[in-house]
Amino acid sequence: MIKNYKQCLLHKQEIKDGEVVAIYSQIAFIPNEFASKNKILELKDNNKWDNGWEIISVFDFEDEDFVKASQRSSMDHRKITDI
Repeated sequence: MIKNYKQCLLHKQEIKDGEVVAIYSQIAFIPNEFASKNKILELKDNNKWDNGWEIISVFDFEDEDFVKASQRSSMDHRKITDI
């Protein structure tokens, strides 16, 4: 069964001493069942889990084949361009 994904804008705040010192943003394909505005997610990047990502906006959906091809393309680009 093919999963569908939605493209989401995610934000994460870094808080030190009770104050926001940084806001990080990223766009990610999130499975439909988790892609709800204001939902807080834990994302995995480079085999490390990172909690506290809030979905700010939810955009169009894509099927699993498109998402996998996009991820492969991104990883190939990183391998070529990373020092």
